[in-house]
Amino acid sequence: MTTRTAETSPLIYARLAGFLYLLLLPLGIFGILYVPSTLIVPGDAATTATNIMASDSLFRLSIVSALLVQLVNIFVVLLLLKFRQNFSNLKIHAAGSVNLGECWPGAVWECFCRPPGNAAPE
Repeated sequence: MTTRTAETSPLIYARLAGFLYLLLLPLGIFGILYVPSTLIVPGDAATTATNIMASDSLFRLSIVSALLVQLVNIFVVLLLLKFRQNFSNLKIHAAGSVNLGECWPGAVWECFCRPPGNAAPE
């Protein structure tokens, strides 16, 4: 007697990865483009600080949004690697590993090093 194991269709992994990939767009636009352009006044640190204190929930939402971008990106890569699991292509696994390697520094930056407006340190 043979036993069958239920396997999830690769199409489900592909659709879920596609949905998560599309979710990256509004999260990124909100957290990385819209909020900093709303709160940051170039060349005027006092006004920027006042704007951030006046709408601290918006500033916190931008941090959460930027962290969600990193988290969703990790899941997209893992789902795509799961989807391509049947293929033994070294390039696919290398690209996934590189992408996963890029996600954790971005998350650490968002948690501990991020100045207002995603400005790079001088």
